[in-house]
Amino acid sequence: MYVAPAAMAAYDHGYELLSDLTVIPIGVAGVVCSVALVVLRPRGVPLGRVLTGLLLQLSVFVGRAFLWGSWAEQVREAGAVRPASGALHPAYLRYVDTHWIRIALITGYALPAFVMAVPVAGASSRAAAATDG
Repeated sequence: MYVAPAAMAAYDHGYELLSDLTVIPIGVAGVVCSVALVVLRPRGVPLGRVLTGLLLQLSVFVGRAFLWGSWAEQVREAGAVRPASGALHPAYLRYVDTHWIRIALITGYALPAFVMAVPVAGASSRAAAATDG
């Protein structure tokens, strides 16, 4: 999507607002839940699996603060994705070229979370069936 230089500030503000209202709160909730799982780990769930999930969650925040956030700020300061040279801003290229890492980290968290949820859900179902019968 092309954003004209004159519209870049408004576009960037809208993107940041959307991120601040949706992505950040969900990410914070994910980290809080990961920490809660470390403290209140269900029986049968290995600590390493819980810590892996927490590390994946934290790496998204660290990457956003020190990599992707920094690169976005460089583009913001330039005022355009395409400076006067006409080429794409190098920081924008790094941001886009490494976006797959963020997606992999976020998706990677889903696997340990799913693997942890299945035994807990199964145990809950068995416990409910035992009390009903």
